[in-house]
Amino acid sequence: MDLGNRPDGLKDGVHTGGVWISPDGSEVWKPLDCRPHPGATERYPTQEAECLAEMVGKPGFPDNWRVVEQNGRRWLVRARCYLWPQDREWLIDPPYELVENAIFVLNEAGWEYNDLPQLAYDPSVGEWFLMDCSAAWKPEKWQKNWHGDRDRVNRWYELMGQEWTADLRRRGYHVYHAVQLPAFQDVSKEPYDVEDALYPLGEDERRQYVYVYASCNRPISYLWARIDGVKYLRADTNKSGHVWTWVVADHLLDAETIHKYELSFAYRPWP
Repeated sequence: MDLGNRPDGLKDGVHTGGVWISPDGSEVWKPLDCRPHPGATERYPTQEAECLAEMVGKPGFPDNWRVVEQNGRRWLVRARCYLWPQDREWLIDPPYELVENAIFVLNEAGWEYNDLPQLAYDPSVGEWFLMDCSAAWKPEKWQKNWHGDRDRVNRWYELMGQEWTADLRRRGYHVYHAVQLPAFQDVSKEPYDVEDALYPLGEDERRQYVYVYASCNRPISYLWARIDGVKYLRADTNKSGHVWTWVVADHLLDAETIHKYELSFAYRPWP
């Protein structure tokens, strides 16, 4: 079966050879081997089944697949699903952040997705999920220059028309690094989006404040806001896309607090 093009315009299923549909049209069979490059004649096992087995039950990884050995090959078998955005005429808008959360826990477990994320909806279980882990692999622990898939997630957001979210993630990343600077009280001299810190932090304290949120509707002040474990940084609205205040926390804020103070999640340290 020809899967057509990915959201970035590249051909899908090149290294695995695509998928096969069962005779009754209800299932998709995908080979668990691939060609290392388009001109190769030999095929090598992928780590997709091992990756899915380790991640099952995590956000974006439902238990909606099985492995079948047939004709001397291993196959990943799923019910026929809808792809986003390829099949968007049959679907409502997906929970976009599910892809980010799925990739985050995947990297947290030591796996790299190693491809542009693909989102699908499985009507047999009624869930959205991260599809196509055929390029996934587990790099050596602490391998030099391994940064996970954060940039791939931002690229996916852009291709989905979620440029604002991708930009907020990048700006939140810069704020996170600004907080970690030794001269935190002087971040206005650095090429970050933060104009100045209202309450500078000590070196040990800085390392605790790693979760970044944005207040886009109004400035936030210690005079009226009551959030434990946070520091407020005034943003330069000319540089930060109409962010009034950056809220840097030493823990992930709960949904009630985020809603009450009209905050937008911006960044957390990537595994």
